[in-house]
Amino acid sequence: MRSSNTDPTYLPAHQLAAEIAARRLSPVDIVEAFLARIAALDGKLHAYIDVYGDDARLAAEAADKAIRSGHSVGPLHGVPIALKDLIDLEGRVTTGGSMAWRDRRSPATATLARKLIAAGMIVLGKTHTVEFAMGGWGTNEHFGTPWNPWDLKTPRTPGGSSSGTGVAVASGMAPWGIGTDTGGSVRLPASWCNLSGLKTTIESAPTGSCRSHLRSTRQARWLARSRTRHCCTASCRARIRSTPARCQRRPHSI
Repeated sequence: MRSSNTDPTYLPAHQLAAEIAARRLSPVDIVEAFLARIAALDGKLHAYIDVYGDDARLAAEAADKAIRSGHSVGPLHGVPIALKDLIDLEGRVTTGGSMAWRDRRSPATATLARKLIAAGMIVLGKTHTVEFAMGGWGTNEHFGTPWNPWDLKTPRTPGGSSSGTGVAVASGMAPWGIGTDTGGSVRLPASWCNLSGLKTTIESAPTGSCRSHLRSTRQARWLARSRTRHCCTASCRARIRSTPARCQRRPHSI
């Protein structure tokens, strides 16, 4: 694929998807650019609790080969994403922002994550959260508080509980990311980090294996840099649509 002169980390997710489809950028180029930016910035901003660099590179190489051979699985194939550290990935540690879970390995992959990966998206890593998502400031005394990137001199809270996802997206360390929201956990970091965040209708996205204290009202939702980027999620909603309400009452339904 031909290379673009534009830094991929400055492009919104829908433009990244268009660049990949037009073969002006490859998933390999894009993932490497985001991993380089994470390496350069996250030591200060502290958005990620874990970065899956090796796995992301392998997924990018696989996506590149599939797309070049005419086997794209959809419009978001090869686009990176960050996940809040409440969303299970099988075999990976999901701390929920708590030292009590610092060694807890997920027994299964959350339905939402599984469907995003099936749509071809590449997980860059897990982002920090307030302990058990119980707080709106974005602070975490155990694992550290992400630094609001709009003021690099004075530490300012990014809003929570999806603090790490907000900082990762606002600083260009992910084109978009997944948070969860019960009473403002996506909307607060969206406001404080100058992003677009949305809490949608209950059961509009699957929440199986998303760690939560209020499963009936907590929703997994996107954080992006503008409403336009939210609009492009319409192209994949059919791929990640929630299971019927009767199944949602069973947390591990698929």
